[in-house]
Amino acid sequence: MEEPILHNFQLIGRKEERSAFQDLLSRMVKGEGSTLLVSGEAGIGKSRLIEEYRRCANEHARILHGSTDSSSLIPFEIFARALEGISNQPIFRKQEHTSFSHVFAVDGAGLLLAQASSEDYELDADIFAGMLSAVQGFVRDSFDLSDGKKSGLGRLEYGDKKIIMEHGQHIFLTAVFDGAEHKDMKQLVKETVKAIESDHGDILESWSGNMEKIRPIEVMVNYLANIKFLVKQKLEGATLETERLRIAGQILEIVTELSKEQPVLILLEDLHWAEESSLFVLNFLARNIRNERVMILGTLRPNESQILDTRLEKMIEDDLIIEQKLNALSSEEVVSLVSELFAENDLTEDFIKMLAGKCKGNPFFIIELLGQMVDEGSIGEKNGKYTLLSKEYSIPSSIEDVVHRKLERLEPNEIALVEYASCIGLQFDRGIMNSIQIIPDISSTLDKLASTRIFITYDDHIEFSHALFQDVIYQSMGSRWRYAYHKNLGDHYEKNHNQNLDNVIYELARHYSNSKEHSKAFDYCIMAGEKAESEFAPEQALELYRSALSAHRNLRQNTREETTVDLLETIGDLLDLVSEWDNALHMYDEAFGISNDKIIKARMLRKMGDVYENKGDFDKTLKVLDEAKTLLDDKASDEYARICHLEGGIYGKKGEREKGLAILQEGLAIFEEKGDSPRDIAIILRAIGLFHLRLGQFDPALDNYNKSLAIMRDIGDEYGMAAALNNIGVLYNEIGDSINSLEYHQRSMKIKEKIGDKAGISASLNNIGNVFYIKGELDKALESHHKGLIIKEKIGDQWGFAASLLNMGVIYVKKGDLDSAHDNYEKSLIIWERIGDKMGLTAALNNIAEVNLLKGDLDTALDFYTRNLEIREKAGNRKGCALTLCGLALTNIGLGNNEIALSQAKEALEISIDINAIPEEGKSLRVLGQVYRKMEEIAMAEDMFQKSLQRLEKIDSKNELIFTYYEHALLQIEQGQLDKARENLEKVLPMFQDMGMKLWEDKCQTALDGL
Repeated sequence: MEEPILHNFQLIGRKEERSAFQDLLSRMVKGEGSTLLVSGEAGIGKSRLIEEYRRCANEHARILHGSTDSSSLIPFEIFARALEGISNQPIFRKQEHTSFSHVFAVDGAGLLLAQASSEDYELDADIFAGMLSAVQGFVRDSFDLSDGKKSGLGRLEYGDKKIIMEHGQHIFLTAVFDGAEHKDMKQLVKETVKAIESDHGDILESWSGNMEKIRPIEVMVNYLANIKFLVKQKLEGATLETERLRIAGQILEIVTELSKEQPVLILLEDLHWAEESSLFVLNFLARNIRNERVMILGTLRPNESQILDTRLEKMIEDDLIIEQKLNALSSEEVVSLVSELFAENDLTEDFIKMLAGKCKGNPFFIIELLGQMVDEGSIGEKNGKYTLLSKEYSIPSSIEDVVHRKLERLEPNEIALVEYASCIGLQFDRGIMNSIQIIPDISSTLDKLASTRIFITYDDHIEFSHALFQDVIYQSMGSRWRYAYHKNLGDHYEKNHNQNLDNVIYELARHYSNSKEHSKAFDYCIMAGEKAESEFAPEQALELYRSALSAHRNLRQNTREETTVDLLETIGDLLDLVSEWDNALHMYDEAFGISNDKIIKARMLRKMGDVYENKGDFDKTLKVLDEAKTLLDDKASDEYARICHLEGGIYGKKGEREKGLAILQEGLAIFEEKGDSPRDIAIILRAIGLFHLRLGQFDPALDNYNKSLAIMRDIGDEYGMAAALNNIGVLYNEIGDSINSLEYHQRSMKIKEKIGDKAGISASLNNIGNVFYIKGELDKALESHHKGLIIKEKIGDQWGFAASLLNMGVIYVKKGDLDSAHDNYEKSLIIWERIGDKMGLTAALNNIAEVNLLKGDLDTALDFYTRNLEIREKAGNRKGCALTLCGLALTNIGLGNNEIALSQAKEALEISIDINAIPEEGKSLRVLGQVYRKMEEIAMAEDMFQKSLQRLEKIDSKNELIFTYYEHALLQIEQGQLDKARENLEKVLPMFQDMGMKLWEDKCQTALDGL
């Protein structure tokens, strides 16, 4: 008789799900990609269903399989595994290293003993000679051992090169580098000197000039010269977004290129364990595969990851995913499952119903329980059929309990091995199991475990048959054994990868941080955190730095205050970056409380101020910045200048621009006096330029922008260069110089294209579109906005997408294409409502109302204007209220509600005067003129139009002036003043033509033709 089938059995139920998958698969083959996520509780049958999907897809598509587990710390891991062996590009990492360009050792007399250059750098002979001469002079002046004193670490600068110097009793070691200094550089120089003195001091003591005798020193110097220090990335919001989009874009490019040969199915298992970086890529791919022969198929457990739940909610809103929620098996399906497991059986209907109820229809629960009942003899063969042999059985109350019951039947060595394996992860190389020392015969124990169905073994690796086994085993393990196993695994990785620890740094950090090896946990978590930052994964870096902080505090002895403060600050910076502002404030506040250094305390207050600014609490920002200033004794320090930079910006946001500008200039003066922070100087110059621009001081604004651009170019900061060029483009647009504006925006965009800043490219296209709009080149404006729209859709910038739709709608109105305008406005309205942006919502409502007014659908226009007014009044947007009231007045004129229109126009005028909004005042006066014209109060109408012209001509508001001239002309026609009307119409006709306003051009021409 055949053994019961406990793996690879026929799939039971799920007919609707399978049919839906087949449909999506067929569409994918035709070029309609999709993202299907299968969700359900542990053991519900996700993996079995996915295996069926995989079998169906195998003949149609190439399958890329990625997975992760709860213990992983590796950024982008699920996609790294999916693309393993597909691409050799360094997609997920953009690491930079620095090193000493040159290292040389001299004795007390300044005689050169040894020298070495890094392998990728050769020092020019003249530069070397000059530098050595400077060092030798320093040695002669300060290397005096006659009185027994020892000077500490020395520093020199030679041109743009920095020199670290350290001496021992017999030797002086000099290390040269360019650019930023890594925090470990000076310590390593110091340690090398100590090692030379310890190992070779006796040789140096009696050295007579024989170079062969000091060859070992040359070896040590050469080693120091070739050490590479990982440059810690300065993660900023724009950089992080740009790099993640770069990574996601490269993955999309690889996958779509593969799909040209054969459709591609990307299978991603256990997304509930995926980190933010992987979920970012998932969102990007789901948005961009809908017209490709690519399908994403994922599995997840609901309500296990807040990060995933938040992402899924947004993806569902954006209609990016299809979710299949797996429910428990019905009683009939449980009967089919039992029949599949036991081909010949006479298990009673009552038993199976009881089984279905107790196991809650969970397939894993049912299969494992039945397997255990067979192993225990409760179910067995009788008369050629499987039957219930004993009524003395119990059914565990939970799926976890059924796993525990299986574990209770294992032998001690087997328990030890599965516990050890659970510390490694869901799957692992077979060879790593040999690292456990307490089990004498690993191979034999593995063979025994294979029959328990806990492991699935392959030639080169082993994996848990279900994630529940690994999870339950790990959670139920005693802490003493857990610490020991993790230490053992850490030691294994450290020993077997000692030549390249970077390859296993995440494993070292994870295992040692889960052991009692606090010193190693601290070191490796710091290294892993820096690596995570360089891989643009601040969430993983946060977790690692927190582990480092915990390990540091557990060291008890030799815990340095400055290390704790440094870690708290680093964690705070990352929390600020990922917008966890309250937690960031807590970190900075704790660091402030611990440190006794006034500069550090002031810096923490400044960073707290920066967080308060992000939260929109400007008063708290100014309060902590004032406290920070009082702490600093040195009012000419970089830190004081940075406080001025932030403080000046806040006063600008509060409307106190003159005061803000003065504070910014104070900060600039400090930076320029010190001269060692060029990037800070460039950034504050740009801020000062913006203040001048807002104050209408265009020449000083341009001067500051150009200075900022020059500095950014000198230091090679391409982000800064692009920003400065953009600022200049905006300025030229403000003063009506469209030629220069276009040039600078295009130059800015070229840099953004070079660095892959997709969001920045889209913004530049938007700015370029606005320039073309003002020039009246509406087709070019539309083309530019449309290009930006495509990028915004691709990167998921919903706000930007909706804003571009609005911009394009305005252009369509000017072209007289009211239907296209209406379509764009309605699409933007849907997005604004979904993302909850009130300002965008009111703009869309206003524009839809305006289009309906122009089309003559007055009832619809009235409806939209009324909705808009309610929102703007509630939000306290008085300028917006004035504009909406103008629209309502015009609508009511058309409906014949002249008295209502008059009241609304007067209210709009009162608001405009009260808030000193001259463009809105000019518009309100024009609308009043239109109302009076409709009411045949000609004198009042004439007065209103004249006052409107006075206000608008005063501020040269061409966009509003042109309409007042036109409406005034219509009044003049009614009065019989045809020559004056012709003069006004002939004045505005070419203006409408130049601005591409086809609708109004036609109206104007019709009025002229009627004269």
